[in-house]
Amino acid sequence: MKEKLRVELVESYRGNLNDLSSLTHITFKDKIFKSTPDLRVFENLSSLSIRVDSEDFDFNKMPKSIKNLGIGYKGIRDMSEDIKCLDKLAELSLYDKHLFDLPEVVYELTNLKMLNIQNSYLSDVSEKIGNLTNLVVLDLSNNRITKMPEELGNNLDLTVLKLDHNFLRSIPDSISNLTKLFKLYLNNNRLEYIPQSITSLSGLEYLCLDNNEIIELPEMIDNLKSLIELKLDHNKLIKLPDTIGWLDKLEKITIENNKLSELPDSFVELIKDKKVSLKYNKFPQVRINDKDYWQISSSYMYRKTGRNHSIVKVPEGEITYLPKKK
Repeated sequence: MKEKLRVELVESYRGNLNDLSSLTHITFKDKIFKSTPDLRVFENLSSLSIRVDSEDFDFNKMPKSIKNLGIGYKGIRDMSEDIKCLDKLAELSLYDKHLFDLPEVVYELTNLKMLNIQNSYLSDVSEKIGNLTNLVVLDLSNNRITKMPEELGNNLDLTVLKLDHNFLRSIPDSISNLTKLFKLYLNNNRLEYIPQSITSLSGLEYLCLDNNEIIELPEMIDNLKSLIELKLDHNKLIKLPDTIGWLDKLEKITIENNKLSELPDSFVELIKDKKVSLKYNKFPQVRINDKDYWQISSSYMYRKTGRNHSIVKVPEGEITYLPKKK
């Protein structure tokens, strides 16, 4: 309790703020300041989340000890060079629904390990993003970004990259440089193709590609040897490459609402004991012993009831095709 503070405690506190100078974390929940408060008394403060209804956020009123800073509202639109005085800053989160461009000074904060800019109107990311070579986490989700620069490939330490819920139509080939990535979120964009270069990410464990317009996957997708979870729902996939059956660490895959009419046998063999969802594709319907199945390959069928699913071998002489609905 002595190390963390929420705004409820600030508003009710009537003592001397110097008595709280040992605090390390402050979150001003549901509080918007009219101007930047002077927080220099908190000499040990390492984490701060604050919203200010002013276009001039005064970083000189912040303690130099801050490592994690979250700023919301108007205080970030014209960010001053004074933010550089926070020389220990490693994590920066910016919250402003009306932010159209990333402040230029952000590209100069080369010690940043985490940059988080969600739920805004950001449409353009400068090639200077490549200057932030110490980034480990980059979250630009829920914006209006149409293209990422090739210089993204300079961020060699990235382990988590979130570009979901944007307007992306392509991914830079330089993504192949990001060999430390283990989580990649590209869902809810306008992607039609995934570059072959993505298959260089041999350490990738989670890949989210759902809600795009993807027609096909890279032939060498089997190079993603560490992949545990793959999301492909709501795309335009007609077929999957045979090599997808070689992802032997895969534990969960969802391919709902595509245009698949058949899956590679090797892939079905791989996933038959995994968490899988194949609903709303174009697999032929069949009936066995009065139960309805989808025939997902030449050798296998799929049936899902509630949260349960079963993949079974096609039995000889027991299949009758269901009549098409009129």
